[in-house]
Amino acid sequence: MQQQENQKRKLLVISCSKTKKRIYNSPAIEVYDGPYYRVLRKSNNQNVDILIISAKYGAIDSNQSISYYDLKMNKERALELKDGVTEVLNKRLSSVVYDEVFFELGGAYLDTIDLNPSLYPKTKFIFDKGTIGIRLHNLKSWLM
Repeated sequence: MQQQENQKRKLLVISCSKTKKRIYNSPAIEVYDGPYYRVLRKSNNQNVDILIISAKYGAIDSNQSISYYDLKMNKERALELKDGVTEVLNKRLSSVVYDEVFFELGGAYLDTIDLNPSLYPKTKFIFDKGTIGIRLHNLKSWLM
C-alpha cells in the first residue's frame, strides 16, 4: 500500500464486539456489528490497519474470514490468549513502522497484551478510555 507523505501510518487494536451478524466465512470487519465497527465501516481511511482481539480467534486482521460465534472474553480467556496476542502485535510492530497505535480495548481485553512501548520509539501509543460516547468520538476523530 502506497502512502502519501503527509498521511500517518496507523494501527487500530480493537476488541471484537458482542453484537455480530449471523454470517459465516466473511471478513471479521463485516461479522462484528457493534457501534465501533459501524464507525469503522463508514470510515474510509486507507492508512489504518486493524488488528482485532477476539475471544475466540485471538489477534486477527480485520479482513480475516471468520464465522458467527458466541464467546465472551473473561480474565481467564484473556490470560490464555496473552502470549499469542502479544506475539502477533510485536511482529506487526516490528515489521511495519506505525506513527500511531490506538488501543480501543477495555476490561479483560487489556489483559491480552503485554507490550513494551519503549521498544518502538517512533510510535505513539494511545489507550482510549472513558464512556462509550467519549470513546466513539475519540475513535471517529482518530480515524480522520
